Amino acid sequence: RRDVPANKGPTLGEIAHMQEFGSGKIPPRPAFRQAFDSHRDYYAAFLKDTVGATIDAISGGLGTSWEQAEALLMQNLKTLGSVHAGDIKMSIRDLKDPINADYTIKKKGSSNPLIDTGRLRQSITYEIVRKRWKTKKGK
Repeated sequence: RRDVPANKGPTLGEIAHMQEFGSGKIPPRPAFRQAFDSHRDYYAAFLKDTVGATIDAISGGLGTSWEQAEALLMQNLKTLGSVHAGDIKMSIRDLKDPINADYTIKKKGSSNPLIDTGRLRQSITYEIVRKRWKTKKGK
């Protein structure tokens, strides 16, 4: 919101949640879910191909070390993260329904329901979180 300094009021995460699921007088505007749902098949195929290629590289006798395969997998996950972040940004930009109330349009000077200052859209990024799984023996 233009009238709230960056360090006051709801966080961008809270704003995103309110917009995604609705809150009080704000109807749901599910840009995040729409971005995922409309590209689900692409993401699944990308992951299948990426993980499959990594397994093939390690087990196929190509001389690929685990470190090389892991680096390739991480690079591909970064690519997917970047693509998905871009898809969310486009979904935020393109979402038109439900429309803003007339008084909101007058206040913002725009009819785009999810863009006011642009801070939320600009903040969309990704993070690859590495997690090591323990085996049954605790290793």
